[in-house]
Parts: sequence; C-alpha cells; structure tokens
Amino acid sequence: MKPVRLGALAGAVMLVGTAVAPGQLRAQVVPPPASEQPIPPREPPDTMPPDTVKRDTIKAEIGRLRTPATYDIGPQYRWNREELFASGALTVTDLLARIPELTVFRSGWIATPQTVAHNGSFERIRFFYDGVELDPMDPRHAGLHDLAAIQLWTLEELAIERAAGEIRVHMRSWRVDRTTPYTRTDVATGSEETDIYRGFYGKRYNGGQALQLAAQQSSTQNKRFGGGGGGLSLFGRVGIARRLWSVDATANRTHFGRDPQDAFVLGQGIPPYDAMHTVAYLRGSFGVAGSGPWLELVAASHKIKESSPAPTAQQIASRGFVADTADTTRSRTQLVATAGFNRWGASITLTERLRRYEGEAFNAFSGRAEINRRLLAAGVFAEFDDERDVRRTDGNLRFMPLPFIAFAGGVSEQTAEGPRAAVPDSRSARAEAALRLLGPWLYAGLVRSDTVHTRPPSMYDTAYAASGARSRTATYGGVRGAIWRGLGVDAYYTRWDAGQGYLPDYQTHVELNFATKWLSRFPRGDFGLRSWIAYDYRPSVSFPTRSGTPEITVPSHVFSGLLEIRIMRAAITYQTRNMFGFEHDIVPGFLVRQVQVYGVRWDFWN
Repeated sequence: MKPVRLGALAGAVMLVGTAVAPGQLRAQVVPPPASEQPIPPREPPDTMPPDTVKRDTIKAEIGRLRTPATYDIGPQYRWNREELFASGALTVTDLLARIPELTVFRSGWIATPQTVAHNGSFERIRFFYDGVELDPMDPRHAGLHDLAAIQLWTLEELAIERAAGEIRVHMRSWRVDRTTPYTRTDVATGSEETDIYRGFYGKRYNGGQALQLAAQQSSTQNKRFGGGGGGLSLFGRVGIARRLWSVDATANRTHFGRDPQDAFVLGQGIPPYDAMHTVAYLRGSFGVAGSGPWLELVAASHKIKESSPAPTAQQIASRGFVADTADTTRSRTQLVATAGFNRWGASITLTERLRRYEGEAFNAFSGRAEINRRLLAAGVFAEFDDERDVRRTDGNLRFMPLPFIAFAGGVSEQTAEGPRAAVPDSRSARAEAALRLLGPWLYAGLVRSDTVHTRPPSMYDTAYAASGARSRTATYGGVRGAIWRGLGVDAYYTRWDAGQGYLPDYQTHVELNFATKWLSRFPRGDFGLRSWIAYDYRPSVSFPTRSGTPEITVPSHVFSGLLEIRIMRAAITYQTRNMFGFEHDIVPGFLVRQVQVYGVRWDFWN
C-alpha cells in the first residue's frame, strides 16, 4: 500500500464538499485562513546584504596628549579604566596609599577631608587632568589639595610619576571610540548610609563625532560624629576626531557638600562645607598619537563657588569652628599649549602654561625628553614657574641589565627665584634596586630631601603649625608582582627618622591579591574573579600645633578586603575597610570605624 500524502488528502476533503465544474478543477485554489498562514522565515543578519549591516567601527581617539613614562621597577603605578574600578578605590587617596614614600591622612569616610604627604610634605604632590593642572584654590585648605573633591570616577587612566622631589599624578578622562552606543550603570550601598549611583552613555558617529554623558550621585551619613556628605557630579563631552586632528569640549561640574564633623576631643571639629567645583575646557589636537609630531591646545576654566553655611556662635564655642572668612568664588583660566614628537621609543614634549586670575597672568614653561626601552628608560624634566617663582628640574631612569635585576632612581632640584617663592631651595634623590624572584620583584630603596617645609593641614584644625626640617629620609623595601597562577603580592615597609611632624616612625602595607578569568572553563572570557586582603599598620603620628604641644594619634592596625565576581558584563563587588572594627584616628581626634560597601557595575554595548 502506497503512503498517502497529507496535502493530497486535505485537497480531496475540500473538493468533496465543493461543487466545481470539471474544467475548473485545475484552476481552483483555496487559500487557508489568515490565522493559519505560516510566517515567512526571518533572514539571519549574517546573510543580509553588506550595505544593510551597520558595522561597529573604531574611530580615531580624541586628544593627543601623551602620558609621561613612569620609571617603576616591575608593575607600574598606572591603572586603566577597568583596573581603576576593579581596585576598589573610591577616592584618589586609596590609590596613593600604595606608594611607599607617601603618607595619607583622612578624618573619616569618603566625604571627609583627605590629604597626602610626600616624605612628610603636603605640598609635594600635583594633579593634572587632561594636561590641565588642578591648582588648590580653596582658601579653606591653605594651598593644599583636598583629595575627596577629585572626581576619580570620570577617569579612564591614572598614572603616578614618582620624581625624587615630588609626585605628579596624571589623569586622563574617560573617552569612547566605537560607533556602537556604550552604556554603564553602577549602584553601590553600604555602611554609614553610603549610596553611590553612576550612569554612563557614550557613542561615536560615523563621521567621527563624539557624545559622552555621565553622572554620579553619592551620599554618606554618620549620625554619631558627622562628617557625611556627597553630592551630584556631571560629566559631558562633545567633539569630533579624525585621523590627524580632533576637537572637543569637556566639562565636569560637581556640587560637593560635607556635614560638620565632631571629634571625640572636646572643642574640636571640622565645619560644614558646600561648594560647586567646575572644570571645563575646549581642546584641539593635531597629529598622530604615539608617532611623529603632535600638538595640543587647551583653553580651560577652573572655578570654585563656595556657599558653606557660617558656623553659629554655639558651634564656634563648643566645637572650635572658625568663622568663615573665605571668598565666595574663585576662578582661574589656564591656556595650555603642548607640542611633542614621538618616534622609536623616544619623545620630546614642550609645554607652555598661562594662568590668569585676579587680574594677573603667570607663565609656566616646561620641557621633557624621554626614552623608554626594555634595557633602559630615562627622562629629564625642567619647569620654570612664574606664579610660584620656582625652577624645578629632575631626572629619572630605570636600568635592567638582566631580566631579573633592575635599578631605578632620580634626582630633583627646586630653586626659589623670586619674592613669591613660598618654599626654600631643596635637593632630593631617590635610589632603588630590585631582584626578581621567579615572579615578584623584591626591592629596596630610599628617598632623601635636604630641606623639607610642610604647610599645616588646616582643613582638619586651624591650630596646626608648619613643620620644617633640614633633611628627611625615607628608607623602604618590599615585594611586588605576580607569584603563581593569578596570585600576587604588594607589600612594603617604610621608615623615617623618629620624632618628625606629620610622619610616623614607620608604616607597613601588606596585600595579597588574586585575579583569574578561568579561561579553561570560560574560554570566551565571560567570567572573572578578583580579590585582595590587606593589612596596614602605622604607629602614632605627631601633629605640631601653634601652642607648642603636639597632638598625637594612636597606632592603627587595619585589615581590609575586597571580592569581585564578573559574569558577562556585570561585576558584583563587596569590600570592607577596617574589617575587625579597630577604632583609631588617622588625624588626631577623628574616629575611623569599620565600613562596608557592596554593589554592581553593569556595562554593555548597544
């Protein structure tokens, strides 16, 4: 018996109930009901004609400014965008705490004042944002930076240049280079009512145009001692980039506020703070980045508008607050012209920086020459600064005669050349030697300055006094780098001469870290795990006062840790600071307690 086709059977059934003429049998077509008509198969995207597919193209980068080389042995103190957020750092202070010759101070959590001293001097650290130097303009801080106000979340790279006489922090703002839209959302919460929300959107268009928008809303609160705060920060960029040139307008505007903070010492406290910080610039770049000649021109504006509430008579009497006499608004314009030439691992860079404020103009000219090879990396830097009436020069090198032996170091000189010079002449030197033991580098070194002058950190207490010394020497040693299969270490021990203001006798940092993508199980890189646990110890620190009786902190033992798991494009993170709740003060009188932060970062294309 032959099989019966279903189609033929269905046709026969329809013909039985329908009267048709014999001649019309072949021409008769009865369509099925509309609800039963099959949907035509959708053509896969990879079979569509090429002209109908919108391709994801990589556009030329915006900005041609080259980040200076660093001369560290082993892993560099340089973080890209992914590493910055995966490090667990919430402020710039968290990254600077990893440098052996730096000492960080903070009176509490994220929003409280934060400072850092290089070999005991708060002035010897400078910050550059896309080539624009961020000057410490807030009169409350007496010429020092408050690191809590620097917006780390807007960056795609941060590099630390360790000269013998000062630290220069070079920051590059976030950029996009793809025509496919990029979106990211960060949400974090934790102790002291910490809440952080971020959103990013970026896109490059087919003609090279760029649009970037981002925002962060943060807040913390300490009901017991105060010192909470936060605010809204907005970032935006519009521009266009082609192979040989780019033009962009970028702005970062931050409303930053801080609640009054009480000390556990009677009659001491930090007054409330409320200000609007704005950094904006128009930039034009010409040339090919990393090869041949290039030029970058920047017209920037940096403005601080303070509207802090004036302390009441009761606060002045009970908390020791000082009546606010600061100007309500301060602004500076900065015109920066930078020209450079890069080829064969060598580069020459010349920078002319013109500052204008309060009806005056000040010029700063600098030059830099570098060569960066595996065997030898060397560079010289010189700067003539009319505003501060100083001349700075330094030279740095790193020499690796063998893959497991390296030497690094540098010399710096700062010379006062006019009546505006606020610091004396100073000469500094840094020397370091290292031996590679299979994976990590074992290193030892010293930093010495023959004359150090330290401005008092008056943002904590106006009673603090300046501290000077004929010389200061830091000797340090440590181990840094990968150990085995994703396990790494970053540890150092630094010692100073005893009895110096704003310096501990020594400090210790020990960190074990682990990172893996488990490619044997997830070959497409859809999984990642990163964690670290750290221990920091610092003995008591003396803060000189104008009365002659110094204030002393208590020694601190602090354990901290981080765990981050990435699945596809989402990263779930948890970190704890001072995990065992050891109550101590880094700045005299201000309690530091245990805190925890956890959240998720989720970024995706299109």
